Amino acid sequence: MYILVAAAASFGNIVFFDWIRQSLLRFLPRHLDDTRRFLGNVLLVFLLCALAVATTISAVAHTVLNSVPSSLIWLGIGVMVSQAWFELNLELSRSLLKPAVFGAMLTLRAALSLLVGVLFIRLLHLSASAPLYGLLVGMMLATMVWLRPHWGSATLHLDKGMTAQMMRFGLPLTFSLLSTFLIGLSDRFLISYYLGVQAAGAYAASYDLVQQTVAYVMSSISMAVYPIVMRSVEKDGDEAVFHHTRQALSLLVAASAPVVAVLCIFASQISRLFLGREFHSTAISLMPWLAVSMLLSGIRAYYYDMAFQISRQTAWHALVLGIAALVNVGLNIWWIPRFGIIAAAYATFLSLLAALICSIVLGRKFTPLPVCWSDIGKVALALAVGCAAGLLLLLYVPQGSIISLIFQVGGCIILYLGMLVALNTANSRAILHTLTRQRRLV
Repeated sequence: MYILVAAAASFGNIVFFDWIRQSLLRFLPRHLDDTRRFLGNVLLVFLLCALAVATTISAVAHTVLNSVPSSLIWLGIGVMVSQAWFELNLELSRSLLKPAVFGAMLTLRAALSLLVGVLFIRLLHLSASAPLYGLLVGMMLATMVWLRPHWGSATLHLDKGMTAQMMRFGLPLTFSLLSTFLIGLSDRFLISYYLGVQAAGAYAASYDLVQQTVAYVMSSISMAVYPIVMRSVEKDGDEAVFHHTRQALSLLVAASAPVVAVLCIFASQISRLFLGREFHSTAISLMPWLAVSMLLSGIRAYYYDMAFQISRQTAWHALVLGIAALVNVGLNIWWIPRFGIIAAAYATFLSLLAALICSIVLGRKFTPLPVCWSDIGKVALALAVGCAAGLLLLLYVPQGSIISLIFQVGGCIILYLGMLVALNTANSRAILHTLTRQRRLV
């Protein structure tokens, strides 16, 4: 029951509230001189949306899901709205370039949600609703730090022009996100239908391990770069935008390429240690395909898709991901019965490659994004050296333990980073010099 309510709340949060968050992240840099009116409009739109969604879901749920207790329905609505409010505040801290607040909010949510959930189980003897109350209280308390300095001074008003602009920009991105979910989840249901639930579980274990590992690295770069790019779009001009976007791609590729290489080269050891014997044989064949697929997806999502967001042509972004979702589902239906579980990895690769190509071609019409080919070449050279070292370590270092894996991966990464600095990729020497000087001053 907890999983069903939490999943439904997350889905509702994406469908009904994600467009508000995306709009705040895109348009706040334009209103930095007077944030009160903009944030006041955002807050009022959020409150009206929350009221409308809560009322509608409550009425529908009590009619359709009459066997579910009303208290659980209202608790699910509360979790959905509190999650939407929490993530709106995360985007606010990100847009204002406050990483310390961003990290503190995530830490507080995790700690408070766990603490309140355990207390409700121990003291009130609740079951499924206890962790839901924990999520609700944790997310609401974690955002209290923002109430006075930003939302407290906001002037509540509804600006029709600004709201229409937010909807035109944000609503297509909601469809894009739903298409992304379709790409990531449809293959599991189709594998379960054609091959059984055990095959779906084996595929999901490999997919989630690879996706979360690669996406964690690439999204971390994007979280830092995207607000800076949007500020440049609104405040600085084309030259600054060119500089920041050019550097963004170099950083994305430089950070994610070694992770993908490690997942490909050491797939056998990683799957044996982290996924277990049940998934080991399947993961060996799946992980390299999925790792390269996630690299393509990250380059598109965190770089080339910025062309649509900078130009505010997000309907084209929705079209790109809609095409990719159709390709993914079609190929899965065609190939899985014929080729088995590996076909889902092939379909994921081709659908995400198609999305990347479409994003490059269509995005170029609105905002041509630069590519620093010299940096890409340096990354490729450094990666080749690191991969060669990894293959040698596979031959001469004993396998099977976490210590040997750490030694092998660590050796490859250190050699790779050394090559990046030696080649001065993305001006890495200057960055390293600045960091060293700041440390000495501290």
